[in-house]
Amino acid sequence: MAAYPEPYVVLHRPLLSGGEDEMGEPVKGWGDPVPAPVYGWAPPSPDVAIRALESGLKRDLDVYCATPFAGPGDLVVVNGTQFKVEGYADDFNHGPFAFQPGYRINLSRVEG
Repeated sequence: MAAYPEPYVVLHRPLLSGGEDEMGEPVKGWGDPVPAPVYGWAPPSPDVAIRALESGLKRDLDVYCATPFAGPGDLVVVNGTQFKVEGYADDFNHGPFAFQPGYRINLSRVEG
């Protein structure tokens, strides 16, 4: 159970890889949406550079949660908008005084 309430729900679509196409390239797809409870979401904070030229990481939305439910390449649907997970979740659970607030999942918007 989370230390704090997770009042919001997003949909998680895990990246699935299976087989190869006729050119020998890996075939990617995504699983069915699974509800995932979260603390909330917000535009990226200025704690790290958000421009791709500086950090190599482009992100449009941050999702905050008690457990890192999504990994690189997974899809997360927030309020009907689909986003791709960029990298692994940021872990904020090892700070002073045993404070364990949870994780941040970095998302970029999927167009088309």
